[in-house]
Amino acid sequence: PVNNMEPLTIVIIVATVVIGIILLLSIIALVVYCKKRRHEKVVLLDHYIEKGLRGKKKERPIEQKRNEALLNCRFFLKDSNYEFYQSLFTATKKTEKKFFFVIKEKKRPLILSMTEKDVYCKLQLTQNRKRGGVRELLEEIKHPYILPTIKCDFLSGKDVIICIRPYNSKGSLKDLIYNAKPTEEYQYRYSRGKRLPTNKVQIYGRQILEALSYLQLIEIPFLHLHTGNLIVVKDICYLTDFENVIMGTKPHYRHIYSRLEKKGFANRDKYWREMISFGCTLFEMAVGTEFTQIRDLTRIPANVSEDIVNILNLIFDCENKITLEDIITHPFFDIELPVNNDDNDGNCEISPDAQDIIDILKSNKKQRRRTRNKKIKKSNNNNENYGSNSYTSSYNSSYNSSYSSSYASSSSSSSSSSLRKKASSNNGPPPPGPPPPGPPPPGNKPPPSSSERSALLTSIRKGKELQKAETNDRSQPII
Repeated sequence: PVNNMEPLTIVIIVATVVIGIILLLSIIALVVYCKKRRHEKVVLLDHYIEKGLRGKKKERPIEQKRNEALLNCRFFLKDSNYEFYQSLFTATKKTEKKFFFVIKEKKRPLILSMTEKDVYCKLQLTQNRKRGGVRELLEEIKHPYILPTIKCDFLSGKDVIICIRPYNSKGSLKDLIYNAKPTEEYQYRYSRGKRLPTNKVQIYGRQILEALSYLQLIEIPFLHLHTGNLIVVKDICYLTDFENVIMGTKPHYRHIYSRLEKKGFANRDKYWREMISFGCTLFEMAVGTEFTQIRDLTRIPANVSEDIVNILNLIFDCENKITLEDIITHPFFDIELPVNNDDNDGNCEISPDAQDIIDILKSNKKQRRRTRNKKIKKSNNNNENYGSNSYTSSYNSSYNSSYSSSYASSSSSSSSSSLRKKASSNNGPPPPGPPPPGPPPPGNKPPPSSSERSALLTSIRKGKELQKAETNDRSQPII
């Protein structure tokens, strides 16, 4: 059949095949060139990073902080009895706090927390006396429901505190509610929670209240209460992470504090934030989801105990000035707590340096409260006087302007009438009048009155009062 085909057809077929092969080869060459070019860019970027010319721009800040924290942890453990085991960077969402696993004498692992100083911290941690007071305070706090601090120290030359505490493989109370593992990533760990039984809520709630009552007794403000800072070991709930108060870390429920403060909750007891944080923790234990706003109280399931609902309504009621002792004496928490075999009986002695740290924390809290109340009062006064002041000023200005204009017109009319009388009394010709005023400058032309403007607009709309203009067109040539 090839012999029977015309020569032109054969040429077309051959040309098509050749063109197709050329296109295919060009596509393959283009793909190879792109891959090679991409590889060259990666190699060039690595070369720049090694030289340090563009490494700071390309390196992510989070990775840089993690690497720095890892180096600081290894540097701290170099001259201690502890060994580095594992880093837990993804176990928390806070960037200013890092966790590590450490081991002492090849026993069960301990948890090492590294907390940076925040801008809200008012302590001058550069002084050795202040650092010694912080160490004594954290190591001397002992209570049956407070997790003890095995070791506390600062990094040399940096405002970073390191605390070593016992590690619980089951995690915190939040891990127990969401049935999660403490070593998993934080963003995937807490997806769906399950509420705790009522008897567990009673036990854990009473233990938390006892720990908060002890902190109020020694006058330590603790605004960082939430289910992530509560460690549960054999039905014993321990409060932990007290270094957050000292280092000025932002509280977990700070957005709820700011909202409720505008509603008047600041007029309650001075420990009202601790009460609100306990209410949020109680809600999460009883419902299985985190408390985010007051509206969540209307979404409590029907199978939740009425006593819990009653306590939550008492805590989040602005007019009800309930205290911590009132909640402890509530019939719902009148139970027998499980026996704790720890030696911590709560009768610890606070050293003078540690007491100085407590006094500084209290003074800073009072100072922040006073400045905040002054700002609130000042803003309220400005809002109340804004409308009245603007109204009176506008009224006075309009009144003065109208009064001055009327006074000027009356005086000018009276003066002109007196001049006419004098001119008529004389027999001679009247003296020439003053020259007419010149035209006003274009920038200071007074606006037309409202009546004239409205009349002009109505005449334009009607189109009857305006006469047609006659024009003399001379553009055409005369023939």
